[in-house]
Formats: sequence, structure tokens, C-alpha cells
Amino acid sequence: MTIDSPISGPPLGQIASYDQLPPISNRPGTMADQVQAVLLEAILDGTLPPGTHLKAEGLTRRYGISIIPVREALRTLQAGGWVDIRPHHGAFVRSLGAEELEEINEFRGIVEVAAARLAAQRRSAVALAELEALCDEGFALIESDEFGRFAELNSRFHDAVAAAAGNQVMRESQRILNQRIRLYTSSLDTQRIIESTHEHAAIVAAIGEQDAAAAGALAAKHLNLSLRRVRGIQG
Repeated sequence: MTIDSPISGPPLGQIASYDQLPPISNRPGTMADQVQAVLLEAILDGTLPPGTHLKAEGLTRRYGISIIPVREALRTLQAGGWVDIRPHHGAFVRSLGAEELEEINEFRGIVEVAAARLAAQRRSAVALAELEALCDEGFALIESDEFGRFAELNSRFHDAVAAAAGNQVMRESQRILNQRIRLYTSSLDTQRIIESTHEHAAIVAAIGEQDAAAAGALAAKHLNLSLRRVRGIQG
């Protein structure tokens, strides 16, 4: 399987060079494991957006390693669904197709709406305080114009709702969803981030009031609005 070819692909996302990727020092595992972990982090935080051409020679220069662990790392990312390797073209950060996006959001509708309902019924004072703190962090993010942090904060918010629901299987499912969700939340525009932050606060208010019906309805509305915006991004 060919990792690179002379055919040029999309530019390396929004970063000027591979030097802006984080270092791999002090990370556990083999060299391939370390490269894979760094690239996955960069994909999830939006540093390497969908469509980015991951050129093996650029990665070997960045980390001063041979091409073998780079190829192994890219194949591991391919197996995990994060990268597409196209024969004679190379490796590219994977974009979500319309069908997969719909499937993810069907599952989100099951997990996140139920989690919001259960959180309203079961939440502890500590869990509610954590959710309120995450909302405050979201508004602070907007005030400080740090929109690049939203994808990570969004994952923490939905994880905290699932934790407040008191269902470990649901929380594990949410964590799997969070990784997939970050493939597109990292591409949301600032207006949608602001809207989502207010929607999170409304969900938390319903959870605080222990209004399960309202919490579930607000979670469903939040999901539908996010899906509509992502469909718009995809064109």
C-alpha cells in the first residue's frame, strides 16, 4: 500500500509546517504508537482538519525517524477510522460522509437525550456544580475569543452529563461518541459555538431543576441544531 506519491493533495490544514505538530518525547509505547497518538490528538483538536494530506516524508523530518513507524502509525489511524489511505495518492485525514454523519447523530439522539433525562432525575449536587462550572468555562471561552478550545470543552460537557446520569455504560458510549463528534465540532463557526454554549446552559438549568422532560427536549433540540449546521458545512 502506497503512503505517498508525487501527486499533491490538499495543504496541511491550517498549520504552516509539520514543525507545529506537538513533540513525541516522553510518550509511552513504540515510536509508531507515539506518532499515532500525536496525530490523533491533532486530528481531534482540529490542527489537522478533514482532508489534510499527511505526507510521510514530512512526518519523518518532523520527528527525525524512519518512514517505517510513520507508515505503521498511519495504518493504525486508518484502522481506527481517522485516516484514509488512497493507493498512489497517500494518507488523508478522513472526512465524515453524509451517511456516517446521520448514523452518528442517530446514536447521539439515543444516548445524549437519555443521558440528559437521567441526569435530571439522578444528578448529585457535585455533578450539577461540575456542569455549571463547564458552562461558565464555555462563556469564558467566548469572552476570551478562544474558540479553538470548544471541541475539547464540548466533549467534557457531554461526558459530564453522561456521568451525572449515573450509568457507566452510557458514559462509555458517550466517550466513544465524543471522539467522532470532534471530527466536526472542530470545524464549527463561532456563531454556532456561541449558540451551543447557550444551549448547554439551558440543558444544565433543566437538569438543575430536575425537569427530565425539559432536559431531554433541550438535548434533542441542541442535537438537531448542531446537525443542521454541520450539514451546511458539508454543503
